[in-house]
Amino acid sequence: MKLLLCLTLLIFTSCSKSKEVVLQDVRMGIPYKVIVRDASTKKESKEIQGIVDETFKLIDEKLNGWNKHSEIALWNQSKSTLPIKVSPTLLTIIKLCDQAHTLTDGAFDPSLGKLIHAWKMSLRIGKPLSKREIDQIAPSLGWDKVIIGDGTLQKSHPEIEIDLDGISKGYFCDLCIENLKQAGYLQALVEWGGEVKTAGGPFKVLSGTEIIHLTNSSIATSGPKYQIYPISQGSNTLIYSHFIDRKTMTPVQFNTNGDSQSVILESCALADALATAKFTKNHKHL
Repeated sequence: MKLLLCLTLLIFTSCSKSKEVVLQDVRMGIPYKVIVRDASTKKESKEIQGIVDETFKLIDEKLNGWNKHSEIALWNQSKSTLPIKVSPTLLTIIKLCDQAHTLTDGAFDPSLGKLIHAWKMSLRIGKPLSKREIDQIAPSLGWDKVIIGDGTLQKSHPEIEIDLDGISKGYFCDLCIENLKQAGYLQALVEWGGEVKTAGGPFKVLSGTEIIHLTNSSIATSGPKYQIYPISQGSNTLIYSHFIDRKTMTPVQFNTNGDSQSVILESCALADALATAKFTKNHKHL
């Protein structure tokens, strides 16, 4: 899982004298921050860190496409078109992907995994994919080729691959907040790579120049910052992003690396997916 953060969200802790535990570090190359109010003891801090670690472990083992041993990576590597039994975690996020795909009229399309990987490999060596290369991949694309069953996930094309980077950070935030609440921590904020989820509140979050007050809600922001690919073509330099438009099968072109789109919803996973689609739809294409 690569760092996709486009806009740093600054989080302001409470101005009151209530105690809180603050944890921050980097996981899978992406910074995270967790704030839990009304907690201060070493025992509470250790328990909270354990909850965060276990949630990250689950995400890495089930949803991290960059981990070649993860469940989604193994499913992608399989060429079988028979139903494959999958974990409840993977099935849940696939159903969320399906919902986001419908809500965005197909703009959010995790079935572009093979194309996304090919574009990234090509842009890293400064050579955009040719039309012929894109046409070779095209038959394996399409969310309709992913069949969601009762506890199973099936391919109708052996080469299709799912990319969950556009929703997994938000899903982590949702899951981590739920795990904290089950442990009795009802006032908390979880942020990973610019996606933010809160339990209780309000929490102040500075998004760009605007202060957002979040209570039992989420904000997700999508856009390029770290994954940008300047390619020189004669006297011009084209700026490619990691966002792929399903219609053109080419990366989104943007003006500055400060471009971004934000969505506020209760579900951070859906906000993450919708922000990804919103950025893709609202920008020019190469």
